[in-house]
Order: sequence, then C-alpha cells, then structure tokens
Amino acid sequence: MNMTLLFVLRLLHILAGIFWVGGILIVAGFILPSVRALGPGGLPMMSQLAQVRKLPLRLLLAGWVTVLSGAVLYWRAGSSFGNTWPGRVFGVGGAIAILVILMGTFGNLPTSRRMTALGAQMQAASGGTPEQTAEMQRLQMRLRRLTEIAAVLLMLTAACMAVARYT
Repeated sequence: MNMTLLFVLRLLHILAGIFWVGGILIVAGFILPSVRALGPGGLPMMSQLAQVRKLPLRLLLAGWVTVLSGAVLYWRAGSSFGNTWPGRVFGVGGAIAILVILMGTFGNLPTSRRMTALGAQMQAASGGTPEQTAEMQRLQMRLRRLTEIAAVLLMLTAACMAVARYT
C-alpha cells in the first residue's frame, strides 16, 4: 500500500472518528436530555436534526468510515500485529467500534426514523393521541439508552486507540 493511500486512510479514520465519537457524546450528554426535558416541545428540534441536518445518518456514515478505514489499517499492519500488545489493544478497540456501528445501524437509526415519522404525524394532528405520545416516549427511552451505551463504548474505543498508539 503506498504512503499516500496510507496517509489518506489514517486521516479519514481519525477525522471521521473524532466526528463520530464527539457527535455521539454531544447527543447522549446534551441533545437527548434537553429534548426529553422539553417534552413535546423538543420534537421540532429532533425533527430538524434528523430530517434537515440528517445528524443520525451523518453520525452513522462517520462511524462506518471510521470502522472500515480502521479495519483496512489493521489488516495492513499484518497478521503478526495482533500478537503484540498494541495490536491487541487496537483489536479490542476495533471490536468495540464494530459493536457500536452495528448498534447504530440496526438500533439507533431505525428508532430515530420511527421517531421522526411519528413526530410528523403528531405535529399534523396538533399533539397526537395518547397512544402516539406513549409510543414516542418509548422510542425516546430506547434511543436514549442505545445512545448512552454507544457513548460509553466509544469512549472505551477511543481510550484503546490512544493507549495502544503510545505503547
């Protein structure tokens, strides 16, 4: 693999990883708790973030870029790399990142899309039915739990990458 491609992969991995981890931490620590505190008043903000800004999709894309570029970099390091201390720590961090990206793909994104659709229905009906409100609360709780778990796991992943890099 030539040095230019290696440089580009590392740059993509690092920049996408910063956006992914930082974005998930902001969502878990600030956005979702604020939306929850606002109740139905938070729906327009979530709608703006999901439909217009496409934040869930962009975070997921950044996660996939991070995981795929990291996998190529790990593969490029060679099979003996996994037998070294840094290689094992990078491997653990990568495995955690793969778990998180799968959670995002099959958990967070579908939940976010369902919330967006339900929120639009509720806004069109000037508040929605009690069933819709209960469903929205259930979806918010699910998204919050998944995002909090992802935030903790991504912090572990980032710690693995930082520790492995300097050992």
